[in-house]
Amino acid sequence: IEALGHLASWIAEGSGPEKVRRLIRRVLWLMNDESGGIAWKGPEVIAEILTHVPELLDEYGRIVASFIDEEPFVPGSHYALARLANMLPSQFTHLAEHLETTSLKSDDPQVRGWGLVGLFAIDPAVGRRAAKKLAGDEETFKVYSRVSGVIRTESVASIVTKLPDFETRAA
Repeated sequence: IEALGHLASWIAEGSGPEKVRRLIRRVLWLMNDESGGIAWKGPEVIAEILTHVPELLDEYGRIVASFIDEEPFVPGSHYALARLANMLPSQFTHLAEHLETTSLKSDDPQVRGWGLVGLFAIDPAVGRRAAKKLAGDEETFKVYSRVSGVIRTESVASIVTKLPDFETRAA
């Protein structure tokens, strides 16, 4: 996933964003039932591409976020939303209520964790209020660190203590 983001940046620098648009559209197609396949990590791939080619965020950010309730993309869409909302929070304000009322009550700790990070990026005041409710949530999920390249286990509560600097920045 990380490599596709770097590749997209390289393509955009050499050829412009049109070839990157085609790559994103291909991933979206693979996320569609009609494709006959399933791009399980499609939301994460698109978010990574958009962080490296941010001029396409207006065009595709809301599309990837629209998979927030669509299985099997729910956890990955929450990660993608958290990552992209840090870049352009205003594009995702329409999802703040959903994150607070639905995502943070999910049975999946990954959805709760990334939902909280996304909510904090979109609306820090609401995110802080929600974080208080999740401060005792010790359920864990796996988190990839783009800084160290290590996959580690985090609890939702540990994310609460690291806001707003949790690892979703575009760098």
